[in-house]
Amino acid sequence: MNLGSSEFGTVTKAELHAFSDASTQGYGACVYLRLCDEKETINVSLVLDKARVTPSNATTITRLELQAAVLSAVLSDFVEKQLHNIQITDTDYYTDSSEIVLGYLRNEVKRFHVFVSNRVQKIRTMKKPADWYYVPSALNSANHASRGLSAEQLSSSIWTNGPPFPNMQPIQLPKQPDHMTLADLDTATSEVKKTATTCSTLTTSTLLVKLQYFSNWTKMVKFIVLLENCTRRKLKNTILDQVTGRKKAETSIIKLLQKNCFHQELSLLRQGKPLQKSSVLYKPNPILYSDGLLRVGGRLQHSDYLDYKEKHPVVIPKASHVTDLLIRHYHHKSAHQGCRGTLGQLRLNGFWIVGAHSAVSTVIHKCVICKKLRAKPENPQMAPLSSKRTEATPPFSYVGCDIFGPYVIKEKRKELKKYGTIFVCMASKAIHIKVVDDMTTDAFLNALRCLIAIRGPIRQLHTDNGSNFIGAANELRKEMQTNGDITKFSNEHNIEFVTNVPYSSHMGGIWERQIRTIQAILNGLLKTHSCRLDTSTLRTLMYEVMAIINC
Repeated sequence: MNLGSSEFGTVTKAELHAFSDASTQGYGACVYLRLCDEKETINVSLVLDKARVTPSNATTITRLELQAAVLSAVLSDFVEKQLHNIQITDTDYYTDSSEIVLGYLRNEVKRFHVFVSNRVQKIRTMKKPADWYYVPSALNSANHASRGLSAEQLSSSIWTNGPPFPNMQPIQLPKQPDHMTLADLDTATSEVKKTATTCSTLTTSTLLVKLQYFSNWTKMVKFIVLLENCTRRKLKNTILDQVTGRKKAETSIIKLLQKNCFHQELSLLRQGKPLQKSSVLYKPNPILYSDGLLRVGGRLQHSDYLDYKEKHPVVIPKASHVTDLLIRHYHHKSAHQGCRGTLGQLRLNGFWIVGAHSAVSTVIHKCVICKKLRAKPENPQMAPLSSKRTEATPPFSYVGCDIFGPYVIKEKRKELKKYGTIFVCMASKAIHIKVVDDMTTDAFLNALRCLIAIRGPIRQLHTDNGSNFIGAANELRKEMQTNGDITKFSNEHNIEFVTNVPYSSHMGGIWERQIRTIQAILNGLLKTHSCRLDTSTLRTLMYEVMAIINC
């Protein structure tokens, strides 16, 4: 294969120069072989070129330039393999895509989108980024492959022998632009992936931090005992029993807590200096006990009847997870009593919390059991009153009925039970009370007949689902079907029984509230008149109650 002229001597140096370019019409690449003989004669000739049409789907010029660069690398690699009889000493690549494609290739930080990232990686795998150079469009012979030339233009173009700078000895490259930084790429192209930077601070984990994972004081103490015994087993020391281990574990937890929250006060007390007035422990006048715990000073040093932990309780900071667990523990121990009960349990067990009242109140406020025990009843949305309670009708036209009691009376030597039947006017809330001997259907029917005889006819009778009321209604319907006199009586009075929904005592609130009033007045009358209660006296008291309410 003879690529030089007949006058060309022995080849001493062979180089490849590849050019690439892209436009909206197409993109292409061309490879030139530069030969140098012993006389330093230069011969440049076109070896291989290829042009491709721009894809039909829309794409950017930047991506087309990158595609052309890939094509240039592939073509030069193919030529280098085919010219096996010529040793290629160097291969250079040129592009006129301003600085963006060169910035892609020379950038070491891989944070491009998939399209660009794959092609940059392919080029970097085949060739070194340092072999790529910038060339102006006027000196880029690949422009003719991407834009096309006529026959006349081709004869006078640089297509056959390449641009002038490879024909020089040595090669004088065009002026190269500065290397683009990653920040420049961010603003110059949209192909750079946007990344988010997070900053995390690593803190040293202490035992006090680990204790925040516990939700129970007892479990926390057991964990410390277990940890202590594991250490003792490794050191082959005596294992602590439960009582001694718990005391030592509690002391260790509180000592760790005080060291974290009151380190300044502990330092001053160890040096024998007084506390500052701004300290929260200035008024309690704390002392440093022999076990290393900070305790309240107080004025009970000379008491012989109190235990030492009651005279000098341990100081506990207000805002800490361990404090909350302590309060919860002794709040549960006091059977969920209020703030004072919990505070008493804490003081009795030798703990003095800074700002204890607000700390205990905060914990109790979050206690679910206390919320259930002391929850305020909700006020339901009341339904509108029915027309029977707002219609201008004669008294006792619409009546609500119920039976209350029993009341124990004494007849001679016998003790008997008596009941009261209440009839409430739905419109005026006036009442009528009738004393009955029992809660049978017959007794209720007799009371109903007395009401009609005294107060007048009834249109509707509202009751709950008591068996005596249901029985009376059924009995009345049965008698109406068989007995002409009762049918005539019922037709004259036109009585209609209406029963509430089962298990809905709130629907009879109008008579249930009046029963409460009756019982309150009866209690007052029985306290005032301390007489023997018999049938006559009970009936008289019921009439007086009825008169008081109806006033």
